[in-house]
Amino acid sequence: MVYILISGCIGVFLNYYFRKPTTRGMIGELRVQRILKRLANKLGGYELRDAMFGEGDESSQIDNVLISSKAIYVIEVKYYKGWIFGNDKNKQWKQTIKYFNRRTNSRGKTYYKTHIAKTSFYNPVSQNKTHIKRLKSNIEITAMPPVYNIVVFSNAAELRDVVVEQTDTYVINMYQLKEVISTLESGIDEIINVEVLVEILDQMLFKNITNKIAKKEHVRRIASKYN
Repeated sequence: MVYILISGCIGVFLNYYFRKPTTRGMIGELRVQRILKRLANKLGGYELRDAMFGEGDESSQIDNVLISSKAIYVIEVKYYKGWIFGNDKNKQWKQTIKYFNRRTNSRGKTYYKTHIAKTSFYNPVSQNKTHIKRLKSNIEITAMPPVYNIVVFSNAAELRDVVVEQTDTYVINMYQLKEVISTLESGIDEIINVEVLVEILDQMLFKNITNKIAKKEHVRRIASKYN
């Protein structure tokens, strides 16, 4: 009896823990990191995560960067679920979630009432475009290799009406990440000179802000700016 009670409590806790947005986000981060690590090994490149460039109000924190022998991929990850609507020119994008509330009527019969929740969030394409701009301003080389803006939504999100006209920009689900980068790589003929590649990586590692206080302040500013 005690064993059953303990098992039940553990089951409830695990169900609650894995349903938390922070937990889902952490699991999503690990999945993206695993995909990029494998791609880096396959493409002879390097992956950098949670990188921050700039200073004060001019800083940008980037989720993931993949540097290959042909291009740089700047990846912004969004752990939203539900239906996603947006255009690369819109300031705000929309998220719609359908959920059900359990109700009991006057006769004691249980039924479920459908609810629709709609929220807005800042355009992730524009957000990542700012990250790319900040990254480029911190790399001092003569010719910049191709840089791609990739926004990745969790597999729980359905991209219902997402329109992107910029040719260097992709909005995808997580399961598409490996295929999209592999396809882009196969379509690029020019290989980055080894000396240039090393210089890019050296500058990125040197200018990456690792100070935890600075990163916390950056997060606070962004949260205040975008509510």
